[in-house]
Amino acid sequence: MITVEKLTPAWREAFLVSRNSLFTPLDSSYWDQIEHPNSSISVRTFIGRDESRVLSWGSFYLRGLHVGRDRAPALRVAMACAIGTLPDHQRRGLGAKVWRAAEMSLGREADGILVYTGEGGSGYPFYRAMGYLPLHYPLCMRQKVSVESRIERSAVMTRPLAGFDDFSHSGAGAFAECYRGSGGFLTDRPGSLERWAKASFFYHANTIGCVPQISWLQDNLGGQWTAYAIWAGPIKKIDWKRDAVEIWELACRHNCDTGSLDRLLQPAREAADTGGGYIDWWAVPGPLTSQMLALDFVEMPRSLCVLGKVFDPAGKLAEQLEARDFPANCRNAAGGRVEIRAGDCLVEIEHDAAMRMVFGRSSASHEYQLGMLTICPLAKAPATLEAFDAVLPHVPWSYLASEYI
Repeated sequence: MITVEKLTPAWREAFLVSRNSLFTPLDSSYWDQIEHPNSSISVRTFIGRDESRVLSWGSFYLRGLHVGRDRAPALRVAMACAIGTLPDHQRRGLGAKVWRAAEMSLGREADGILVYTGEGGSGYPFYRAMGYLPLHYPLCMRQKVSVESRIERSAVMTRPLAGFDDFSHSGAGAFAECYRGSGGFLTDRPGSLERWAKASFFYHANTIGCVPQISWLQDNLGGQWTAYAIWAGPIKKIDWKRDAVEIWELACRHNCDTGSLDRLLQPAREAADTGGGYIDWWAVPGPLTSQMLALDFVEMPRSLCVLGKVFDPAGKLAEQLEARDFPANCRNAAGGRVEIRAGDCLVEIEHDAAMRMVFGRSSASHEYQLGMLTICPLAKAPATLEAFDAVLPHVPWSYLASEYI
């Protein structure tokens, strides 16, 4: 008999045995840390088991997601991590049962779920079948390290990120200037990143085989940070990342030139020279990507995808509209679509389109062009679309590996 339930202490060891057979091993002490009532970011785990073994599982970290719209409240999302089913129990629907149980429980605590996965792996079609929409395809860029690329490390400071207590104060300005107007990352930055670093096993050296670092540049006058990079490598204990050096987060002020970025990355290049000989970075919107291209970073084939679902699109759209002083009445209607009464107009948005709009990944005008949003009376369409686009704009997303791994 198969039982699907929330993980309890009685089944933790059995869960870890099964989980560790498929993923990078974790020990009980790590689970003690993240399940502690004072944990920086809460985790929820759901399992499918028989009388002796845990056969399927999924863990979800509860976090806030910044959607990039002024005054709009952060989304409360459960970020899926380490979803799996033992090989001899796959293709029997057990993973879907665990996932549905997780959704029912998490719906009382979160607005939706996020998951990132390899686009070519078995997880991608599973999540799509469960109703999750692709929200972002991060573009990976790679720089091959050569002797010619080495430069002096003048003015570059580097420290282990764990326990570094100056990041929240000094790095906040560089991050805000670099990512203003973007979404898709943890809310309440930069403090939320420090909390995440305490919860994510990727920040534990005994798990990945290296110590994540932060390098930064500062001006010569007030000591203000002009740029920083959070990076790790060479990674030794994760097979599919072995010997890689990865930039998990990169930010700079608008007046930071390409030569300064080149100096900033020198410590990571030196680490790459002892590993696989390359550095990976996920491109972000704006001029930063152009600067990285000038430093001989090249585009890699697309591989990752961030997918998401919102449990109550009408409720979240109503919340976002209200936060930006837009009077409207939203409700869930037949077929899963959202109906919005705004003045003397009726706006009807199909379910998936409404979810994209909640995440800031689409606008009313775009969904209208696709035929996924209708407005009655038709004569009001131009003015209504203009108003909705102003209050619920499309938002570029930034994939920051520092928050997803």
